[in-house]
Amino acid sequence: MAGMGDALDTVKQVIAAFETGDRETLLGLLAENVVMEAPGAVRLVGREAAVDHSDTFLSAFEDVEVDTHLLVEQGPLVVEESTLTARHTGPFTATGGEPIPASGNLVTLLIVEVYRVDGGLVTQNRIYFDETDLHRQLRPDR
Repeated sequence: MAGMGDALDTVKQVIAAFETGDRETLLGLLAENVVMEAPGAVRLVGREAAVDHSDTFLSAFEDVEVDTHLLVEQGPLVVEESTLTARHTGPFTATGGEPIPASGNLVTLLIVEVYRVDGGLVTQNRIYFDETDLHRQLRPDR
C-alpha cells in the first residue's frame, strides 16, 4: 500500500522534468503503457507517444512558464491546475487541423491535469484546457 504523498511526489517530479525539458527523466516516471488523454479527442497509449505529444505541443512555443496554483492528492490521483504562458513562435498543429503559423503572440492557457500514479509511475494523464480559447489566441490578428 503506497503511503500518503507518494503520488504527489511522483507528479512533482513529472512537473519538474516537464518544465526543464528532461525527456529521459519524464520517460522514467511514466508507466510503459501510460494512457494520455487531451483535448481534440487525443488518446495515446505508451510513454514514448505521450512524451512525443508533449514535445510536439511545446515545439510551437518558446519562453514556456508553468505556474501551478493547485496540486491536490487523493489516494493514487493527483490533480494539478496551472496557468501556462508561452510565446507562439512555431507552427502549431491541432488535432486533425492545418498548422497555425507562428503569430508571435503571448498565449495564456488555464490547464487542469489529472494524474493516476501506481507503483511510483504515472499510469494515466488526462489533460483539460479550452482548445477554442487557445486557437483564438494563436490567431495573428488579435
